[in-house]
Amino acid sequence: MNECNSPSQIADHLKITYVPTYLLAAAVALLIAAFIVWGFFGNVSDKAYYSGVIFPVEGTTDITLPNNGTVRNMLVHNGDSVHQGQTVAMVSINGSYSFLTSTVDGLVISTKGDSEPFEAFEPIMSIVKGGAVNRQTQLIAYANNENQRHLRIGMKAQVWPANEKRDEIGYVRGHITQVVRYPAKVIKVRQKLKSEILAKQLLGDGDDLVYEVHIDLHRASDDSTRYDWSFGKPDDVNMEIGTYCSVLTETRRCSMFQYLFESTRTHFRNLQQKFE
Repeated sequence: MNECNSPSQIADHLKITYVPTYLLAAAVALLIAAFIVWGFFGNVSDKAYYSGVIFPVEGTTDITLPNNGTVRNMLVHNGDSVHQGQTVAMVSINGSYSFLTSTVDGLVISTKGDSEPFEAFEPIMSIVKGGAVNRQTQLIAYANNENQRHLRIGMKAQVWPANEKRDEIGYVRGHITQVVRYPAKVIKVRQKLKSEILAKQLLGDGDDLVYEVHIDLHRASDDSTRYDWSFGKPDDVNMEIGTYCSVLTETRRCSMFQYLFESTRTHFRNLQQKFE
């Protein structure tokens, strides 16, 4: 490269390129157009995540006695099939022993333990009448206070086993059929689900408010014995009665402009309240 011996020679070695004004204007116009399209056609959705348990729609049949007593020997266990008239336990009432029999055919989902006391009309055993196979099921779910405020009957729900990944196996389609607006009590949840373990898993220690949500699980159009899976029925995935599931519900969808407007308005109101 030739050396510059004087400042006047710089102009001989440098070339200055100017971007035409119309190109700059076109670029700005494209950016503005893209922003407008994104604002009107881009969507933002609010989602509610909560949990539930698959349960028979018709509930369960409870085997009870009209007196207080103690289970001496439970002859069947959770998951066993029983038939009407079958002896299921030996109990003692006021010092005398007797045998307890099942009043229905079905699948046992909950029992008292050996030497465990029971009160009059308290369930000693709970049975899904007719068994769990091909039963009409629903999801009994529990949502926190913030989520339940946005849930509505008819909203779509995505349900999958909590121990599986939704992105890998898909989800069962469903829709909300009921939202109970009064907080659930731990003892009532335990009585309904027939399981202290499930009740504790759903409600924790019971310190936070949770609300019961019923979800109808859709069946496949070509086979009413199978659920309507988004990706087709996955292999080795259990969705039987008692399965603990995760739930996702899209509670609202709006444009980016609407979302930004509402967010700004909310922040402005919060700021006003702060200085009042």
